[in-house]
Amino acid sequence: MTLSSIRKRLFAWLNGDRIPQRLEGGYLLPAVIALGLGISTISVLALQTVSTSSETLNSQQYRILAREAAKAGIQAAAKCLSSATATDRNWTGKVLRSADCAGSNAGSTTGYLDVASSDYYTTRFDVEPPDTSIQYTVVLTSIGSVVIKGPSGQPVKTFKETVRAFAKTGTSGANALPVDRISAGPTTACALADNWAYCWGSNSNGMLGNGWNYINDRSTVPISIAKGNQPTQASSAVHPCDNNIFTPAPTCSGAQVSSIANGMRITKISVGTDHACVLATDADGSNSRAHCWGNNDYGQLGTRNTTDAKIPVAVDTAAYVPAEVSTGQCGGFLQRSCRPEALASALHGRTVTDITAGNGFTCALMDDDRVACWGRNNYGQLGNDSRDDSSYPTLVSYAPDSQSDCVHWTKDFFGRDVCQAHRTRGPSALIGKGVKALADIKNAATMCVIDTLDEAYCWGQNFAGQAGIGGTLPSTASDSGSERHGNPNQCDNLRKSVFKSVVNSLPRYNYDVIRPVAVQTNLKFSQITISSNGGGADYLDSVDVGTGVNRKNIDEPIYSHVVGVTTSANTQPYRAYYWGGSVNFTGYVDCNRNGDTYGGDHSRATASITRTYVGQTTPAGPLYDDASGTTINRKPLVLSAGDAYGGLFCAVTANDIHCHGRGATGREGQLGNGQAYTCSGWFCTPPSLPTTPQLVDRTNVQPSLVLEEMDMGASGYTCVVASESVYCWGVNSSGQLGDGTTTNQNIPTPVATSSTSGSALYSTATQSGAPRDWVYF
Repeated sequence: MTLSSIRKRLFAWLNGDRIPQRLEGGYLLPAVIALGLGISTISVLALQTVSTSSETLNSQQYRILAREAAKAGIQAAAKCLSSATATDRNWTGKVLRSADCAGSNAGSTTGYLDVASSDYYTTRFDVEPPDTSIQYTVVLTSIGSVVIKGPSGQPVKTFKETVRAFAKTGTSGANALPVDRISAGPTTACALADNWAYCWGSNSNGMLGNGWNYINDRSTVPISIAKGNQPTQASSAVHPCDNNIFTPAPTCSGAQVSSIANGMRITKISVGTDHACVLATDADGSNSRAHCWGNNDYGQLGTRNTTDAKIPVAVDTAAYVPAEVSTGQCGGFLQRSCRPEALASALHGRTVTDITAGNGFTCALMDDDRVACWGRNNYGQLGNDSRDDSSYPTLVSYAPDSQSDCVHWTKDFFGRDVCQAHRTRGPSALIGKGVKALADIKNAATMCVIDTLDEAYCWGQNFAGQAGIGGTLPSTASDSGSERHGNPNQCDNLRKSVFKSVVNSLPRYNYDVIRPVAVQTNLKFSQITISSNGGGADYLDSVDVGTGVNRKNIDEPIYSHVVGVTTSANTQPYRAYYWGGSVNFTGYVDCNRNGDTYGGDHSRATASITRTYVGQTTPAGPLYDDASGTTINRKPLVLSAGDAYGGLFCAVTANDIHCHGRGATGREGQLGNGQAYTCSGWFCTPPSLPTTPQLVDRTNVQPSLVLEEMDMGASGYTCVVASESVYCWGVNSSGQLGDGTTTNQNIPTPVATSSTSGSALYSTATQSGAPRDWVYF
């Protein structure tokens, strides 16, 4: 069996609800294998109180426990195979029945590991010898058993379940590094390969994570993020440094010490709007910690400061930080400011298992299945019952009390805010819930998670119903107003000011939520993506009100859409549902200088604005439900990325890719179907964009290559991982396609992986060693 055929089986089993799952967070230590089983207290108590008669046994419950025991065997074997001692990695001819890596003679009935035991039952695992017949791959098979005992302790019935997992052991010779995961920001993309992160595209805010400054502030090929003491890099034709042209043999500036040391392994990556984060472990896969780099205006790097970083910095995990005692040096003119007391980081003493970088904020999932967030919080996107920014991790609210806030604001005669209606929010919806997955955030200020029951919870910005909690948003409201300034050159400032003033004079419905709420639906979700064009400091800033004098007509929607893909437990499995919508501002903003009504030396701006809402405040769908069944209609989505409700969306069904663009999206090759839908010349009329999803041209991505990962950047580009190689298409203005150019591509194009291109996704050394990146199948 080839590695490709194994992966094909992973996706072929989709409809059987056997989606591949990675063994995250490294390998379990023998001492905590029992904890990794997931055998709840209720389940154990149920086992201990069953009748001794085998006819009354709950077969389904025992098979679940047997499968968990088998998973424990995989975890133990993975730990053994990661051992530095080669002899501990091979128990050929034996069966692993213990956690000491030695194995037992085949057929032996002793030496097995009792994962859990009582007077009524015993659970155990048996791991077969590793299958290394596939080059640079190892396959493990573990058989979990639940043995039911009779009155005298003799076995009366046995339930068995088999679990398999595979992992890579490396590549040989001069090869492109095998890519595991991909994450796409607006104009910067990053991939994980051979336990490290490599990025390409825009280097704005230091998004490439290597501390070096390049001409045009970008790299069109993958480069490695900084590790350890980052050496200075000499300028080259491939990576020209942004140095003085008169400097002989210039070097790339900015070399610093990365918080991720040499020898550490990166297991997760997330690229946000203007910062990126990874999870890194020690060499043995333990001690998973968060590291971030990029813009830090709101503390989104989690370092207890707002200092930007061009290389990875460790997210704060400190305990309570006491205030500095004044020695006469605190405060005052030209004197240093003393550190105030600070609460402990929510990550203190915890292991991080997942991470998501959003728009000015970051959220992480911890090993206790709780969530911590940090950074910008103007819309409550940290979920901690406040709107205060935090430069270190804070725990998402698990408050048991109710909360009251204003839902409807108006202005009085003097322009003051007056609350017309309050609302009461109940306790945090995450009380007693364990979170297992974080949403993928694309320029949004809303956060959602999925719990262990596949139910969705959200918090943060909610101007378009994107929190999914229901309620009625006002459909249409209009008003007009004017402002003036004594300086005749203030039109640019007045335009934005009068626009906001008029909008704020409309009835304002504050539907933002600052603590977790349950999405109002019975649907179960496997994936959530949140897309927005108005998730920054103030979503009204996203409206173009023009500059200078004269009138500017406005017709601009600000949207935020959430797309959730369902699980097999739904009547419409593996389909896309959506909630959220758009607020459209129409009207005009005008500005005049010197005169108008007063005839004096001043500027005067006027505005007339209508606000219209269209959307859903609870999940609706499924999308792509045409009875024809063509393209992606009524088909299970194996992979998906983008905004399925109002923007660019791509999805994989079986092993085909389809992309759908709305509005003007698709004219730069975003549909990947070999067309750009553009033209040039005085009398050119661009061809109409397709109204249905288009089949992506797989000229470069052969059918034998299995599609494993997909992500999409907000600037209009998509990347996929196919059999450990990366292919991208769409907009390429900042080199975000990683193909060595800044030319848009209308079919999937390989990301550069050759030594001649200067790509870091290339190695001339043998990549081998302990198995890594285990995947169940």
